[in-house]
Amino acid sequence: MHLAISDAPSHRIGGTVGRNLATPTRGTTDLAVWTLTLDPGAAGLPHSVSAEEVFVLVSGEVTAETEGRTHALRPGDAFVTKPDVDFRLGNTGDTPAVLTVCARPGTTASVNGSVVQPPWAQ
Repeated sequence: MHLAISDAPSHRIGGTVGRNLATPTRGTTDLAVWTLTLDPGAAGLPHSVSAEEVFVLVSGEVTAETEGRTHALRPGDAFVTKPDVDFRLGNTGDTPAVLTVCARPGTTASVNGSVVQPPWAQ
């Protein structure tokens, strides 16, 4: 199956755009893969997810904050979240930052006590 990025649905939340690449709404059953583009200066809210996620920085500069530590990511670096542990991503550069993300389909996020289904992971 070929899934073109040009056909991928796009969803903007604040300074972040998610694009469904290989997701259940596009034909997968066991994996969800999407891209996130963070605007320069964009910083997400601290949140947790219900299952492990893997973020791979494709371009730009991103910091990942979790468990009291800040990690500076460079292109090619990966950041792995733990289930139910707060984390936050921010673009510290002057250009958009692009990440490829992989998680289990149906993974939910908890933000300020509310559970949400990120549209790009569905």
